[in-house]
Amino acid sequence: LGARLGAPLHMDGPLQLLSAQGTVSYEEKSGELVAHLHGAFIDKDAVVHGGHFLVEKCPVLRTMEIVIQEIVGIAITRRYNPVTNSIQLTIE
Repeated sequence: LGARLGAPLHMDGPLQLLSAQGTVSYEEKSGELVAHLHGAFIDKDAVVHGGHFLVEKCPVLRTMEIVIQEIVGIAITRRYNPVTNSIQLTIE
């Protein structure tokens, strides 16, 4: 497929979160609850950056308001897909 994650980018602040979206689901093998989030940020020079949130690597200076909505009646699982050789979101 050719798509790959790049190396993490460390950015000195302040940064402002413009938007974020993602999923909270269970990892099929471990049963661990996983948050998979993407965000768009603007830096002090008004340049927009985007990418994944990294666990324990995105400190918040003041507040961040987040709304999480449960979708009832479906199962969302992160499952290994041998065709793409990656873990993907599966909705059943």
